[in-house]
Amino acid sequence: HQTNIEPKTDQDSYSNPEVGLPWRYLWGDFVALSYVWGDLSVKAEIYVDNTPVLVTSNLETALRQLRNHSRIKQGFMIWIDALCINQADLEERTCQVALMKDIYASAWHVVVWLGPEADDSDLAMMAMRYLSLRSREREPRLGLYRTFERYIIRTKFFCWKHSHKQLQIRVNVLRAICHLLARPYWRRLWIIQEITLAARQSPVLCGDSCILLEDIHNALQVIQGDASRLGQYIIRCGKGIGISKYVGSSTKGDRYALSENLWERTIAMIDAQSKQEGPAAQNIHSGVFGALLLSREADTSDERDRVYEPFIAHVIFHDQLLTVQGVLFDTIITLSAFHATESNQKYPQNGPCRESVYGSESATKEAFWRTIVANTNYSGQLAPVEYSEVLHPQIWDSDIGIRSPDHKLRGLNDFFYRNKSLKIFNQPLLQLIHGPKKTMRQFIRGLSKTGNNLLIATEIQHEATTRATRILAWRRLVTTKGGYLGIVPAGTVAHDTIAVLRGCDMPLVLRPLRGDTRQFSVIGECYVHGIMSGEVQEFLQQGK
Repeated sequence: HQTNIEPKTDQDSYSNPEVGLPWRYLWGDFVALSYVWGDLSVKAEIYVDNTPVLVTSNLETALRQLRNHSRIKQGFMIWIDALCINQADLEERTCQVALMKDIYASAWHVVVWLGPEADDSDLAMMAMRYLSLRSREREPRLGLYRTFERYIIRTKFFCWKHSHKQLQIRVNVLRAICHLLARPYWRRLWIIQEITLAARQSPVLCGDSCILLEDIHNALQVIQGDASRLGQYIIRCGKGIGISKYVGSSTKGDRYALSENLWERTIAMIDAQSKQEGPAAQNIHSGVFGALLLSREADTSDERDRVYEPFIAHVIFHDQLLTVQGVLFDTIITLSAFHATESNQKYPQNGPCRESVYGSESATKEAFWRTIVANTNYSGQLAPVEYSEVLHPQIWDSDIGIRSPDHKLRGLNDFFYRNKSLKIFNQPLLQLIHGPKKTMRQFIRGLSKTGNNLLIATEIQHEATTRATRILAWRRLVTTKGGYLGIVPAGTVAHDTIAVLRGCDMPLVLRPLRGDTRQFSVIGECYVHGIMSGEVQEFLQQGK
């Protein structure tokens, strides 16, 4: 069944070059609508084949907007789950949901409807288009900031200037972007499949505004590439707090809207499109595990999520088990606390002492700082050597801390305070950061040189520290029986196993299921320094 929305007028001229193309089917063609049902208690009446039907207000608004677009005026039909599937018939729902992949994949376009205009969404859509255009430049961030110098100290005999960058995008624009990215659409579990099956050229509608899904992706990549500054500004403004008034951070309230999920989840969904197109589409990660990892933080409170639940469970699991090939690589023995306020006092938990697989003390230190930033910068490129400055003691010191270029206090002091005694192979974290224990005379001499002032962090220190703070948040730093360093989910415990599975591009933490050494439950993905670039495959080929 398909819903045909009559156009407003018969007198339209089409500028779209696709209008003259022949129909793909004898009966015409169709687009598939991807949207949020919305409040089920708020209904509106529409007519389908001259028959009155009650739908949610959000769907009715979407249909009113769609009737103004050239493809619908041309006569394209619309596939809408709420109308094309009998929601009262469980058997039909199960049958139709199993066809969803084919339906969305065969549509001329998947049309994304974010909802009616609200919270300056027109402004946000315009800003996303602007950032998308900026992404095509060699230096996308060029022009987003203005640099000026400010005198910190200015006397007759001594002057000290401090260079400062100021974002040129207005606060109301940043707030509008945050509200747009925090809309319920991006959070729903079932959106994963619909976005994955859409094309980059799919239209994205919000109120009267329309841009391409590709524009959304390009704009979010610009934000992700400057997540430590532009991204944080967007998050702060979304809280209703101006940039100049923001101090500290909070995890209260809407955790999705106050985190990097705003752009990272959407980028991951759109990136999954390319995995569907080539040979990689057949691998485990782009199929089952990709869905599992993306869906961990998805919102499943909508009635529609329960419609899709039987289908997802049937595809992902067969008799509740998924059989895969892989290597049980190592065992976790030492774990940090995942937060300074973690109630379980056994963390940090130190296991048996093991030698570092990385070799010398300097090599182990490098492995440490590369691990806490996941060895990447915000653009996904290899972490530069300059990120080693994250080891500066004042960044970790709970009493001193740092001052970043935009004058916001930020550091790793909370993690350090709780995990000073964590053993990083043959030395505690305290010693790794501050060096060997000093005599009182050495301590006083060092204090007299550094003073008790805040560190004015460089740009690279600010970026590396923000990256490390984010990577360590609600995760555990671990060492393994084999002498590796890693970052694992907060739910990990000692003796959990690190596994590398065929086709999965991230190692996983597994836990033996009911004492069966051949069956495991998935705890989550992890980072293990030294095995992230295919080294395990090389070990196998070498017979190790």
